[in-house]
Amino acid sequence: MIKKTFTLIALSFLTVMSCKNNSEELLFPDCSTENITYTEHIEPILSTCVGCHNGPLGNDGIDLSTEAKVLEAANDKSKGAEGRLLGAIKGLSGYAKMPPGSGATPLSECEIKQIEAWVNANLED
Repeated sequence: MIKKTFTLIALSFLTVMSCKNNSEELLFPDCSTENITYTEHIEPILSTCVGCHNGPLGNDGIDLSTEAKVLEAANDKSKGAEGRLLGAIKGLSGYAKMPPGSGATPLSECEIKQIEAWVNANLED
């Protein structure tokens, strides 16, 4: 019985550790950045952001409650060439890292790539 328990614990540990150093692309290879739509992809990703970033008094003046407002934040180059939306979610220098706080779960690399693809496809020239 002890041998079986030890074997089970060892296998569980090896399974967890084998995933620890893999990149997200290797673990989740289906991160498509093609045909990204606001309703199907972007709105669900940003749904947790809307709690703070909604309406005219959204945190730091950012409103992410509608597609037009998300594009407005993406087009806002007042803090740098990347735009306020992408600069913040990528955590670039000069931008407030979103989401804030050490306990906050950042967007995944895939989600950031999807937002970036959607923004680039919809930016105003």
